[in-house]
Parts: sequence; C-alpha cells; structure tokens
Amino acid sequence: MLFREYIIYNVLLNVFKCKNQHGNLFEKQNVAYRETVFPKSIRKRLAVEARSYIGWMKYKTDDSSVNGIDKFGESAAVEQMMEEYGFSIANVVKQARALLS
Repeated sequence: MLFREYIIYNVLLNVFKCKNQHGNLFEKQNVAYRETVFPKSIRKRLAVEARSYIGWMKYKTDDSSVNGIDKFGESAAVEQMMEEYGFSIANVVKQARALLS
C-alpha cells in the first residue's frame, strides 16, 4: 500500500509515498487505485510538500491548495525554515481550516 488514510474531524487525510528511486510510484498504479486515493468527488485538497510542489499540481483542483517550495538555496536552522515556508503544524491546520470554511 502506498498510502495511509486517516479520518480527523471528518477530513480525509492521505499520507503516501509517491516517489522512490524507480520514479513516480503513484502514477504507475491503475486508475481505479488512484481514484481511491484522490476521489474526483473530493475537491478540497491540501498538499504539503517540504520540497518542490510541482508534482502536486496535477492533483490540485480549483478548491484546493498546495504548500511547497518554489526556490532553491535558502539556508537556516530546520525549525526556522519550516516556519518560514509555512510548514509548521499551526500553519498547516490554518490552511486546512481555510479550505473547509
């Protein structure tokens, strides 16, 4: 199984590994499986990727949001970088709540 599913306050949260040394594992799965991970009926999606977000854009809908990094070369302590780029727990929760409101 490529992903784990969590239900938190009636929100479907998918956590999955999409790439390894052999390429994009998720894209290699059949359409039926991919539909179970990203059902077309669920349009509000929040992708959080602590690196380039480009791979998530194909799963984005008009009702969703992607939080990732679009530049290279920043340097600081991990905690500071995570906060600066919006990857803190508080910010991710804020983004999810904004999508659901």
